[in-house]
Amino acid sequence: MNKVKYLVPNFFTGLSFAMGLCAIIIMVHGIINPSYSSFFITAHRSLIIIAGWLLVWCVLFDKLDGFAAKALNASSEFGAQFDSMADLVSFGIAPSMLVFSFIYSTQGTWYSSNKALVIGSVLFFSLCAAIRLARFNAIDVEELAVWFRGLPSTIAGALIICSVLIYAKYDLITQYPAAAYFLPGLLVFSGILMVSTLYLSKLVPRKSKAINVFQIINIAGAFICGFATLFPEYLMGMIVLYLSVGFIYGFMKRNLITADARSAKQPG
Repeated sequence: MNKVKYLVPNFFTGLSFAMGLCAIIIMVHGIINPSYSSFFITAHRSLIIIAGWLLVWCVLFDKLDGFAAKALNASSEFGAQFDSMADLVSFGIAPSMLVFSFIYSTQGTWYSSNKALVIGSVLFFSLCAAIRLARFNAIDVEELAVWFRGLPSTIAGALIICSVLIYAKYDLITQYPAAAYFLPGLLVFSGILMVSTLYLSKLVPRKSKAINVFQIINIAGAFICGFATLFPEYLMGMIVLYLSVGFIYGFMKRNLITADARSAKQPG
């Protein structure tokens, strides 16, 4: 029974990994045949957008993985490494490929003129995600209990994914051609944040009941909207709010965090 409990978090990790791969495969089909349609795929919900929502599900399953590991006390070295491999695919490679697929399939002329920018930003984001995950496993996982050092790859991926879904929903590039530069720029900006030394507060229980209720309600809302494939604006708003408050709070507490981390390294 003790070993069986480890299957639960690893099951969610496996789902995230598999869906990330499926999303990339769907993107390839979307590039090859962007006009493909069926009873559930329309002009407003293309293969690229289906892939985007699958990646949202990857984010949710990743959170379920962490919740299950804590609830069952089923954390393990294997689980940590497996989770990192899944994260690299689902939140490091797939989101950047989503940007590439979306721009390539909907803005072919613009892509041809800005090929180096798009490909370069895709490579940069994926590389930063790999560095971020390696650094987390090697250093930060035990050093900081309630803080992230830099932007987690899961949240960085979610930020990119929701941006593409909003772009597609409101056809922003057609209405505002200059907006096409935003997505590659966001890949670069998110990549820099991932490898930065900025501190971001984790979503953990607080002393304030009001804050805890707010967190629970919005986490539940994110799961409902995510699995129902609705309201990417709400998901994006929650991400931006969390990052804004979390990074500002981390900046205010940076000296205390650094001092605590140094004292934790000292023996005895």
